[in-house]
Parts: sequence; structure tokens; C-alpha cells
Amino acid sequence: MLTVMDAEDLEKPMTGERYDEFHHFVENIITGKTERVARIKVWSKDGTVIYSDEASGVGETFPIQEHLREALAGGVSFEIEVPDGAENERNQFLGTLMEIYSPIIFDGSDEPQGAFEIYQYYQPTATA
Repeated sequence: MLTVMDAEDLEKPMTGERYDEFHHFVENIITGKTERVARIKVWSKDGTVIYSDEASGVGETFPIQEHLREALAGGVSFEIEVPDGAENERNQFLGTLMEIYSPIIFDGSDEPQGAFEIYQYYQPTATA
């Protein structure tokens, strides 16, 4: 995904035709590689959402979120979220999400310019 983005892409929200093009690109990645991805957001360094799979989320501001702060500082982190009210082990397993934060770093720079926030369904390796 990073190969199609330039540093300038992180300077302003992806709206209008630019949003449509990037959203189409993200959909192709999801359908081509995994169906486990539930949500993707792209954050600029200043904490503004420049892309969200829900267009209404574009432009929202940085929440107080330690994992995202770590990603914007250059780290990769994640947390696993088990849904409330899952009635049985199967529903807990199928509904569990892993929220992953990863920095965006471009060639020629050591400093993160933004971050990806990716939710995907978590499927731990079964043990016999």
C-alpha cells in the first residue's frame, strides 16, 4: 500500500475523486489478499484522518490513543479486542478483532510521516 503513496499524500485529507481512487485501491488490496480486514484508516503526522473506509471519518482529529501515538513515533503496536456480549466461544472467536497501528515511513526519511490503523479479524492458530 505504501508504494502508491507519496509524502504529499499525507498533507491533506483524501476527499472527492482522490478519495474514490484511494478507496478503490484499498478495496483491491483487501479482496486480493485477505477478507479478514475490517477497517483501515490513514492518519497524518498531525493526527488528522486523511483516509477512512468510512468517508465520514475523513478529517476527524487525533484521539488520545497510546497505540496510535506509538505508531506516529515510529513503533508498531496492536491490541486484541474481544466483543462484549459474545454468547459462546465460537462467537468470541469469530468476532474478535486485532487493531494494528503501523507507522508510514518513506524512502529517504527515518521519521514517520503518518500511520495506518488497521482492524482485522483475529484468528489465533488452533492447538490440538
